[in-house]
Amino acid sequence: MIRSPQLPSAANFLRERPTRRKVHFHNVRPLELQGDIVNQLAPASRFDAEPSVNNHFAWIRTRLALESTYLAWIRTAISLIGFGFTIVQFFQRMQGMKVPGLPTMRPERPRDLGLTLIAAGVGALVVSSWQYFAKIKYLNSKPFESIAQDQAAKPYQTTAFISAMVLIVIGIAAFVSVFFRFM
Repeated sequence: MIRSPQLPSAANFLRERPTRRKVHFHNVRPLELQGDIVNQLAPASRFDAEPSVNNHFAWIRTRLALESTYLAWIRTAISLIGFGFTIVQFFQRMQGMKVPGLPTMRPERPRDLGLTLIAAGVGALVVSSWQYFAKIKYLNSKPFESIAQDQAAKPYQTTAFISAMVLIVIGIAAFVSVFFRFM
């Protein structure tokens, strides 16, 4: 008969565990009372962006992630605006066709759905553009001036921002067109 090694029981395991010592911090003074050395070592801002290759590439990765997120918002807004306009056009043409067995829908329902989708697309563009503008300004601010590559670049001069502004104008034109044409 083969015997397996004895496993410790739960009671033995708990008994054999080392006990933790309690540490008391009554001898530690606050930072402001410890002298000038600590105050000299504390950074002036939340963080230091020292000019190094790693920090520069981290800044570039952050900037590219911001651009990628903004372009995803633009793509979503294009889909919402296009789908809203398409719904209005499709159901406007379906109004003239009578299909036996299907109930007739109210003529304003497709228009209202299309207007809602177009407004959601324009709203998404406005909010995402505002956030993008604020984040680009932050990435080009004073804490990052030593590692930022395009300190002089303005947020509103990027291609993504310009195309978003054009799409906002197109979305507003689509909204006005649908609103006044299909009243």
